[in-house]
Amino acid sequence: MTTKTAGAFTIEREIRIEAPRERVFQLIASRDEMRRWFRPTVFDPRIGGQVEFTFPFDGEESVSRGEITAYEPPKRLAFTWSWESSPRANTEVAFDLIDEGGSTLLRLTHTGFVDEEKASGHEKGWGYWMDRLATVAKGEEAGPDMHSAAERRNAARAALLKEELALKDHVEQVAAQRRALEMPDPLEEDYALAASDDKVVRLSELFGDKDELFVYHMMYHPDDNEACPMCSMWVDGFNAVVPHVEQRASFVVIGKAPIGKLRDWAKRRGWDKIRVLSSYSTTFNKDFHAEDADGDQLPVISVFRRSPSGVHHFYQKSAILDENNNRGIDLLTPVWNLFDLLPSGRGERNAGNDYVPIAK
Repeated sequence: MTTKTAGAFTIEREIRIEAPRERVFQLIASRDEMRRWFRPTVFDPRIGGQVEFTFPFDGEESVSRGEITAYEPPKRLAFTWSWESSPRANTEVAFDLIDEGGSTLLRLTHTGFVDEEKASGHEKGWGYWMDRLATVAKGEEAGPDMHSAAERRNAARAALLKEELALKDHVEQVAAQRRALEMPDPLEEDYALAASDDKVVRLSELFGDKDELFVYHMMYHPDDNEACPMCSMWVDGFNAVVPHVEQRASFVVIGKAPIGKLRDWAKRRGWDKIRVLSSYSTTFNKDFHAEDADGDQLPVISVFRRSPSGVHHFYQKSAILDENNNRGIDLLTPVWNLFDLLPSGRGERNAGNDYVPIAK
């Protein structure tokens, strides 16, 4: 607490520390021990010895200097305290240690303030430092000093790394849970999909020499003149990585628009590695929940598995998780994940078709 007597303000704080008095005195009267919880740069433990404390406040150093006025191990330590920026504002800090049978009652008194606001600021500061002292006295590390911008950044990054590791672990747990899903019965229909104006391929033929197949259901309504810009951004990325993906599984993009529109759009975007097919005049999109009751197209990715008994629709992921969540397939594009690393974040940005150059 802060009290006022004869025009001066005094800070008084007490803390009970679970350590013997001799140990606590070591922590407050040795520069090396103090550095574990405080900011001494000079500390000469004797009457008349010089003390100096340096505090890096957001890139600028604030220095307090003084002289030891009381040195009585293991009972009392006191020293004067004067900030370099205001050398005439002399105050005095005293630590009194009271033995309580294995633990220690530490009483701090900081006297001589003529400004109540400064006294209040110092009181908050001493509360912070004394808590750190108590932590070190218990044999633990006090952790980074949050008065330093660099230390705050380091602490924030360490906390972020902890969360990122937990996120990685959780993603792996979810992936394992996904792989453990029971395989559904084989599909009853082997859908016919247009590969060109005069060529039709069956769903079962899309696996090639693999037993697993990715299908990205691209939003392209038959009446539209261009595909969904968000879906197109996704497929831009898929086109680059498909040679790698196809080491494990086949990959195709299927849209509802006629095959001519789809192939023209693929040429415009430069999709030269992805196979594009049309589900026009079929129930494929509707059956696999890539189309709503009104015929609107939905962003979905499906995973199929081929077995001796037929083709199984193993898993499906939609951008729409539920009525309040629409980021179900964000992990499938590097764009959002790159934006998430920026100080500005992804914001409310949506993809567009206007800024993507037409492939030649």
